[in-house]
This record gives sequence, structure tokens and C-alpha cells, in this order.
Amino acid sequence: MSRKSVLLLLTTLIILVLCWYFFIKDYNYKITFQTPHAPGTVYSAIHEVSQWKEEGLDSIYIRSKTPFKSITHRLHYGDSLFQVEWQIDRIDDSLTRVTALAKDLKNSFKQNLFVPFKKNAFVTRNIRNAESLMNGLYVHAGKYKVRIESTELVDVPSQFCAYITIESDIFEKGKSMISNVGLIMNYLKGNEIEITGDPFLIVQDWDQASTRIKYDFCFPIKKLNNFPETEVIKFKNTDGFKALKAIFNGNYRLSDRAWYELIDFAESRGMRVRQRPFEIYRNDPHEGGDELKWIAEVYLPVEE
Repeated sequence: MSRKSVLLLLTTLIILVLCWYFFIKDYNYKITFQTPHAPGTVYSAIHEVSQWKEEGLDSIYIRSKTPFKSITHRLHYGDSLFQVEWQIDRIDDSLTRVTALAKDLKNSFKQNLFVPFKKNAFVTRNIRNAESLMNGLYVHAGKYKVRIESTELVDVPSQFCAYITIESDIFEKGKSMISNVGLIMNYLKGNEIEITGDPFLIVQDWDQASTRIKYDFCFPIKKLNNFPETEVIKFKNTDGFKALKAIFNGNYRLSDRAWYELIDFAESRGMRVRQRPFEIYRNDPHEGGDELKWIAEVYLPVEE
């Protein structure tokens, strides 16, 4: 190949790279880090970024999202408008990669010029936000524990129960149960109905895009021929099913972390599941104590 051909090839490559860099690449700055959390836990943490109260941040909202895969935020800092697309990728059984693609929506071309040579306010803010998320995940990990109990399926038997149906955001699950437990307990105790086991929760609907859930909060009881009239409390035999089982330790408001671990475990083994988690609470939160000693058995139904 002649020198002229080599120069032409190099010039063409440089032009193509510059065209990609300035006109095709849809971000100005890229940040990547790894975490041992399941993709669902990372997604949940990023979802809560919308509640940040960072200095100088006027507003933040979610522009788009794909459950457990990505979330795109729009952030307003004074006259500046930034966009950050968070991408979540499972690398292996123990690591998840988080990638933040940041873009200055008002000065994208300018940022492409300066970003490689200068750590300006745009770069600094996005590094700080990524570090905040990464550190938050690290601190958060100390507040709970999840252990997949076995690779074998377990049988979850049918139970007769009194229950109330609740709808809430997944992040408000614990608070919603606490605010409704008195309603059920007052009815059962007031009518001297025997409670035969620990309370449990059955998710009936889980909208992962909106993070809304609908669930039955249940107390197993002795079945009677007739129950005192009530407009709120309902009664039923639950369905038995086969499931994967995890043990969760921590405040029950965080027990959805076990859901994500079970879903991730099932996907890695090609198992089909119904995303209707079932939880049994072995401790009474009203008694307090070390939350890491609280136990919840968490089951994820598997389609055979």
C-alpha cells in the first residue's frame, strides 16, 4: 500500500471518528462502575434518584424506563438541562455493570469539545451523581441480607386466612402494611378469632414500570362456618404452589430486594416464574430490636 493510500485511509478514519463523536454519539460523558447487587435492586435505587435533593438541582424527573434494564433522567440546574441514561447489565452471577450516559441537551456540541480536556461543572456533577449512587448502594447493602435457601423448589401449602387488599408504591409497602395491621387485628381479636400462624403477603399485581403493586395482606386463621359481618376484611383459601425460596433479614419495607435476587437467580437458570412474590413475616416489627435479625421467608412462584 502506497504512502498516499495510507494517508487517505487514516484521514477517512479520523473523519469517521469525528463524525461519530460530534454528530452520532448520543451522549457527552460516560461513567461506568460495577456492583454486586442484582439488576432489580440497582434499578430500584436509580428509580429513587428522583428524590435527590442535591444543591443546585432545581428539578429531576424520569423521562423513560425499562424495568431492570434502564432509566433515563432529565435534570435541571438553573439554565442547564442535562439528561442521564442509566444502563444496567448483569455481567455474571456476582456483578452488575452500571453505565451512566450523560448529555448536555442545550450545549452538546460544546461539551464534546471541552469534555476530553477539562473537568467542568457538567462533568463534575455527573461524576458526583454516579458516586452518590454507587456509595448509596454500598451503604444500603449493610441494611439487609438475602440468602437463596436452595436451588430446589419448595411446596408452599394452601392456608385459610383473613386478608385486606392494599395498593401502594413498592417503596411504601412496609408503611402500608403497618397502617392496616390494626384494622385486621382489631377485627380478629374483637371477635375472638384464632390466629394460627404468622402474617403473610401475596402480591396479586406488580406493575414494574410504575413500581405500583397490589397485594393481599393476610393473617392465617381457624376456619369457621360463619364470620361476623365486615365490609373490609375478606376470607379465602390461598392457592398452593411450587416456588424458589429466599431468606430475607432486615426491615420488611426492603424485602423486595429478595424479589430481585430470586428473579435474577431464576433467569440465570432459564426458569419461568410468576412475578407474584409471597412473603411470611416471622418477627413483629412493633417489638423493635436489631432489624438484621428480623426474618421474612420470601417465595417466588415457578411455572413447571
